[in-house]
Amino acid sequence: DRSAATLDLGGANIATPGAGAYYLTITTADEGITWNATMVSGGWSLIGEGSPSMGWDMDTPLNADGFDAGVTTYSYTGDFTEGDWKFRAGGAWDYTLGGDLTGLSADGANLSLPAAGTYTITLSYDGQTYSATADPQ
Repeated sequence: DRSAATLDLGGANIATPGAGAYYLTITTADEGITWNATMVSGGWSLIGEGSPSMGWDMDTPLNADGFDAGVTTYSYTGDFTEGDWKFRAGGAWDYTLGGDLTGLSADGANLSLPAAGTYTITLSYDGQTYSATADPQ
């Protein structure tokens, strides 16, 4: 889901597309005279040749496991190959995570696993840092 709005100083509340988690992006193209807000559904997925979808044009959604003790977690158990993959938000390329599983970074390098097989991938967010684990099954 995606929602967009133009912001006005002292204006009305921003309406969401519905219940759930969203990524909010606020932008200006004219040095702050006009501001726009865009919300994209916050679900996470896996994408890439090494992911269960085995390609860069189809997402494999992660399951939202919940929020506990200040940490939000998502997971997926399935078959992976040795190819590259990434996490991406909202099924779009606006926000991806990669690099190192223990400290993922926005737009980080592609991820890979040491061997093909069935893994449980768990993505966690503690309010400041995204990290992940890859446990062979």
